[in-house]
Amino acid sequence: MILVTSGKGGSGTTTITANLGVVLANSGARVLICDMNIGLRNDDIYLGMENRVLFDLGDYIGDVCSLEKTIIESDSCDGLFLLPCPQCKSVAGLNSQKLAMLFSVLKNSYDYILVDCPVTIGRFLEYIAEDADTALLVTTLDYLSVRNTDAVNRRLDEIGLEDRYFVINKVTENALKREPSLESISQTMDIPLAGILSYDEDIDFANNDGTPIVQLGSSYYIKTFIEIATRIVA
Repeated sequence: MILVTSGKGGSGTTTITANLGVVLANSGARVLICDMNIGLRNDDIYLGMENRVLFDLGDYIGDVCSLEKTIIESDSCDGLFLLPCPQCKSVAGLNSQKLAMLFSVLKNSYDYILVDCPVTIGRFLEYIAEDADTALLVTTLDYLSVRNTDAVNRRLDEIGLEDRYFVINKVTENALKREPSLESISQTMDIPLAGILSYDEDIDFANNDGTPIVQLGSSYYIKTFIEIATRIVA
């Protein structure tokens, strides 16, 4: 179970979650993407499943339907599944015990669970992190993003999640000439760097089309996401 999280919205956690999910599924694994951005879900759009969501995590927690009915299987990537969260509403009664039971059941059915986390250092992060094996923190070349993602990193350390990595996302050539530098970010985070992802507007187009960039045949992104996946699941 891998948390994908950040300290700043817009850093690219959903993009990274979706593409890692595809790469891991293409390796032959059975992979579930669990969207925990409750009230503001996005994974269904990036995976091209927006029109297939009938039930969500809130329906399962509220005993409206079974867990199986909430999970959607990708029709474009064998072995990839999505557990969507509610849009524009919260989940009543969601607590650490119910999340622990949920993740316990899911771990018996999937090789990898990728949890797309909201931006938080509060109790909800603690509830999710208690059952996680690994965290992948996403930052950009931006002081605010680095500082806040470092705060999430420190919180995960306090919770006791030891296996943590980070990714620097949306890197441009001009940004590399300015501060914060890659070296200073690495020193601040003080955990292994899993990868660096260049910014490309084609990623945004791919997301809007519901097709993760690695499914479009880009050799750079396929190679980079495979390398990230290899580092964090080794």
